[in-house]
Amino acid sequence: MRTENELEQINELENNPIEHQEPGNDPINGSWQSASRVLVRGNNPSEFLQGYLTSDLTRLVASQSPQEAPPGAAPTIPMSLCNLKGRVIVSGWVRELADDCLELAVHNTLATKLCETLAPYARFSRCELSIEPEHPQVVTSTDMNFLDSLSFIDQHELTTEDISESMNRRLISHGIAFLSAENSEKFLPQVLNLHTHGFVDFDKGCYLGQEIVARAQFRGQVKKTVQSFSWTGSMPKVGAAIESGIVIAVTSTPPGDTGKGLAVS
Repeated sequence: MRTENELEQINELENNPIEHQEPGNDPINGSWQSASRVLVRGNNPSEFLQGYLTSDLTRLVASQSPQEAPPGAAPTIPMSLCNLKGRVIVSGWVRELADDCLELAVHNTLATKLCETLAPYARFSRCELSIEPEHPQVVTSTDMNFLDSLSFIDQHELTTEDISESMNRRLISHGIAFLSAENSEKFLPQVLNLHTHGFVDFDKGCYLGQEIVARAQFRGQVKKTVQSFSWTGSMPKVGAAIESGIVIAVTSTPPGDTGKGLAVS
């Protein structure tokens, strides 16, 4: 029999599906300060990144002309970058700022790693990567699905309010793994459920780790997945191994001794 104190430290999986844990549908508008902006400039950066990211960049359309977009196109799409073993290095979003410039929104702790990983390939494509000092500006609405309404706006519309915790809660409630350094290069996209949220396109051509990711998908070799959990007592750290699995993301509810999170188990 466990003591009351031990029970408070145990992180248990919730029975409710992740998609029913929405904490509220209030719009979000502000500076995502736990995320960084990485710009890719040069000779056709979309064509360059198409060979490395898991999403299909032919779906991208400039944010200033969405009315001209073909079916399935969008100004912002989710993406991830894998290593040669199919493990996710970074997850995030990509949007087209101009024909010669794309913007990637990734976790602060992985912006440098993203640039270092892509830099050797970028030189051959006459592209350059840079980490911008301003954080991504995010807007969501209440009348659409969270991912469908998520927009990254131009820096001239800058607002200073930090919406990092609001974004963290919303991503956790939808089961979306916004990867940080603690879990980089550890999991396949399917383990993180990225494929269910549009971060992976199985119909596009080759990208880093594509053969392994595709084999795992079509042979049903993925045995672990992201699950939600609740915690009480001390908030577990991202990357820690707890009873619910390896912690991917975690958030607290005021006054701070309870909360929710995502873990791979």
